[in-house]
Amino acid sequence: MRDATGLKKSGVAGQGTFRGVPFLVYREQRQRGGRRLVKREYPLRDTGSSDDLGRKLRERTFTAIVLGDDRDSQRDALIAALEAPGAGELNHPEFGVLQVRIDSYECRCTAEETRIAEFTISVIPADESSAPESEKDTAALLANQGDGTLSSLFASLKSGWQDVADVLRDAGTIMDSVSGMIDDAENAINDLGVIADITAFLSSVSAMRAEISGVISAPGRMAARFGSLFEGLRQMASMPVDVLLPGVKNTLGADAPGELLHQAKSLVSGRVYRATNRMQTLLNRRVADINTDGLTAAGKHNMALLTQAVTQAALIVQAEMSSTQLTCAIEQNRRDKNRHRQPDRSEDVRQTHNTVSNLLCSRQDVVQMTEDLGTQLDNAILAQSAAGRSAVALSLRNYRLMLVDDLMSRGVILADARQCTTRQTEPALVTLYRETGDCQEWQRFVRRNGICNPSFVPGGCVMEVLDGE
Repeated sequence: MRDATGLKKSGVAGQGTFRGVPFLVYREQRQRGGRRLVKREYPLRDTGSSDDLGRKLRERTFTAIVLGDDRDSQRDALIAALEAPGAGELNHPEFGVLQVRIDSYECRCTAEETRIAEFTISVIPADESSAPESEKDTAALLANQGDGTLSSLFASLKSGWQDVADVLRDAGTIMDSVSGMIDDAENAINDLGVIADITAFLSSVSAMRAEISGVISAPGRMAARFGSLFEGLRQMASMPVDVLLPGVKNTLGADAPGELLHQAKSLVSGRVYRATNRMQTLLNRRVADINTDGLTAAGKHNMALLTQAVTQAALIVQAEMSSTQLTCAIEQNRRDKNRHRQPDRSEDVRQTHNTVSNLLCSRQDVVQMTEDLGTQLDNAILAQSAAGRSAVALSLRNYRLMLVDDLMSRGVILADARQCTTRQTEPALVTLYRETGDCQEWQRFVRRNGICNPSFVPGGCVMEVLDGE
């Protein structure tokens, strides 16, 4: 049949398949393509132009037949394959094996040839799509969920607070606890040490101490005060660069302000992460030292409610800073790849780059941080559930799911970490160059491995190296 129609080609069979359904190639095969042109023609003008919008998808049309006494069943099977949704595999003796979608087909049967059904089939490629794929902005979703979770925490503090102003023992203990929490917050914030107007932020925190006696009898005001405290911590990494790094002048390179802002966000988010972690440690230690003997049931309830709200709010801020750290790490990787194209950076940018250390540099860092924060959030969820605050527990659960989704989905972009052993006493950059073939990032290598003297690394030490460092 194939040779009779003039399609002679040695070594090529005349049979093909689509979705596993066989057919015989017959008569002709055609391919159509070209460029996607837009004509620009105007009335009463003899001239014009055209715009080239790219290559057209190559459309292939071929004739096929099914032949035999069971023509009808073969025809119906091929029609079912052609009308099935989605892409299918076409195995054609001329075109090869392709993933295609069926644009159109035509089936013809004649009275003279009762054993033959002829098809004309047009296909287009299924795997040449250049349309961008949509992605979830997991970092933004996490930030939005963080707003709701913090609001839920302090709303539960407001609604669940019981009046103890008339009980002297309860009021005194709670006032001491609130004062201690304010001290812990001030100590943690003082450790930041990078914000130009940090004194203004601290003054708003200190103002709570002057009104403690009124705050414990007005739970709404107390919840609002603590809420503004943690909201201020969340917003620190979003401040302008001249606030985050006062005195820095961007004089060289169009990209210098952007890189300085990126480095400043990385610096501040890392310090806020550590500050909130220290705040939780101080709060937990203070709660353990509180003597609840002699407190009424309402006093004990208020103490547990206040402690959970404040420590879990600090945990939410810490988790959000981990997402910001990941964003900065991904951006730093992108800038590192383009660094060779822009070697002349300002001294401010070079100095900042050499001193800022991100908490997340590898996939293993992301996995470890995800596990640590996930465990703490699990404990917070269980504590809220045990206290009967199911709405807060559900909000924390949703936040945990979004945090894991954000860190794990974006963390795969970072490099893998592997371990190596120094052969002899040698400089750190020699070790890095031997393992990676480059030593430009030797400062990060030194910081990551805690090397005290980069010039003399003893032999036999186990070091961690990032792929592509």
